[in-house]
Formats: sequence, structure tokens, C-alpha cells
Amino acid sequence: MLLRVGAVIAISGMVLTVVVDAYLRIEQAVERQREREAGLLETQRRLADVLASLKALGDASPACHDFLVGVAEDWRRAEERNSVFMLWILEDQQREFRARLRNLAEGRTTMDRRTERAFRSSGLADFVEMHVLSATHVEYWRTPPGRRYLRIQKDAQRTGLRVRRVLVLPPGDAARWADVVADQLAAGIELSLILAEEIPAEYDWFLRKDRALLTDRGGVTGVFLPSSSAEQPPAAYEGFFTTEIQQVLETRHILETLAAYEHAPSELYPAA
Repeated sequence: MLLRVGAVIAISGMVLTVVVDAYLRIEQAVERQREREAGLLETQRRLADVLASLKALGDASPACHDFLVGVAEDWRRAEERNSVFMLWILEDQQREFRARLRNLAEGRTTMDRRTERAFRSSGLADFVEMHVLSATHVEYWRTPPGRRYLRIQKDAQRTGLRVRRVLVLPPGDAARWADVVADQLAAGIELSLILAEEIPAEYDWFLRKDRALLTDRGGVTGVFLPSSSAEQPPAAYEGFFTTEIQQVLETRHILETLAAYEHAPSELYPAA
């Protein structure tokens, strides 16, 4: 009897061991399966990211593709130097570049004479409309640079540029500016005139600086602010162009406010 009981206990122990071992093996198999599934999901996610990147590259222009290939090669070479300082600079520069590129993608940019492509070096044929307030130094249009710039504006009209100019005439005899007005009209400029003495004192600051609203062929509107002011004559390649919304809104407000004081050239110059 004792032998039977011992045998039963021994067999039960063996069965329990087998069951526990099988259970543990199943748990391990399940855990490995979970790990494999997690690994597959991570691989799938990475592949999706790669495919998304490849799609972005596929949709990119040839110029963008060539640029990115060059960036990738230079980035690899910079990392291979294994320099902490180089990596710091690399991180700072790529962050700065991405911020600038994001601004461009959202239609925001600024150019001044420190940038390689200053506004004055850009062709006016890239724009469809200019609405200009010429409030300072009317005599500029009698100088060689002024006449040359007027010819450039005239030529750009052949490619579809519309130029509207609000010309502010200084206090005094308006007749002395008849030649300037005639030149503007001959160049095809849509001209309106303002007599400075008619502007209320509260708007005097509108006339202290020239400014222009420009819209390019992509529909982006920006402001060109020359460095010239009532105290400083115009100078080539100075000033800056920006699409910053506050500058655009301010310039639009100034032009809309001054519109109430505009005269047609024929009002002041009947022969015009």
C-alpha cells in the first residue's frame, strides 16, 4: 500500500513538473512572440517612416534632391570627425536652417543688404504688382539712378508688372515737379499725387519714409523699406524686404489712409 502511495506521489510530482515546465515554456514562447511582434511593429514603423521619407524625396524637385544628397554627404563627413564641438555646431546650424526654411514655407522672409541676394538685385519681372509710396526726395527721379530705376520699372511692365505710385510733392510750387510727373506717366506708372501741406499733422510720420507693397507671381505680398528717409537720400542696395505680417499691415494702412488725399495728375497738371 505504501509503495502504491509512493508511486502515486512520485507520478504526481513528475506530472506536476511536466505541467509546470510546459506552462513555463508556453509563457516563454508567448513572451518571445510578444517581443517578435513588438519588433515587427517597430520595423513596420521604421519602414513607414522610410517610405514617407522616400515619398517626400520622390515628390521633391530635382534641385531639392541634389541639395539633400549633398547635405547628407556633408553631414556624414561632419559626424565622422567625431568632434563634440563639430556636432554642437552641426546641431545649431541645422536648427537655424530648418527655422529659416519653415519661415519660407509659410511665406515669411526678410532680405537686406547683408544677404547674398538683396532685394534690389532681384528682377522686377518676378512681381505682378507694386504699390509704392514715394514720400521723400522727389528730386531722386531726376538723377541717373532714379531714371535708370524708372526704365527698369517700365521694362518690367511688359512682363505683366503693374506699378502704382503715390508721389508726395513737397510744399511749394507744384509746377516745379512737372517734369518728374511727366516722366512717371511716360513710363506707364499709375500715378497719383499728394501735396504734403494737405496731410494732417497726425499723419506726418507717414511721409518720413518711402515704402512699397509688392506681390510676386506666387501671391506672396511683402514690403520693401528703403533706407532713405526725409533726412537721408536714397542709396542703392540699402534697405530691406520682408513679408512680416505687421510690416505688411502697417504699409497697407498707410496707403489706404493717404488715399483720401490723392490727386490725379490732371488735377495739378492739366496738360498731363
